[in-house]
Amino acid sequence: MPRMLVEIPRRVWPAAGARTVRFPWSPARAVLTALSDARSTLSTTLDTRAWNALLATGWEGAYRDEFDDAYARLCAAASELVERAAARAETVIDAAGDANRDQVRENEHAAGLTGVAAGPG
Repeated sequence: MPRMLVEIPRRVWPAAGARTVRFPWSPARAVLTALSDARSTLSTTLDTRAWNALLATGWEGAYRDEFDDAYARLCAAASELVERAAARAETVIDAAGDANRDQVRENEHAAGLTGVAAGPG
């Protein structure tokens, strides 16, 4: 599985006279970094363990069966965490995009009000 490459959208800053839309940009970046690092670590571990499992040839019996069952559960749980990390990252990215869209509306609103007030009167 490839490393999750996610980037938070570039922040839209408030224009002069526009209301500032509040969004936790720094914590959001930190969350995306943590999710990306966790996903990368889990993906690398899964890939490595897959190769290691192939090396266990000629091993039979109850302990091998127990190992295979535990290994399957571990891989399923790690794969689920990788997917959940990706979904959480998308949620953060969507929220940042929403904040930017709201800021653009605020900027446009401020520009519209400024244009009316500054026009001939």
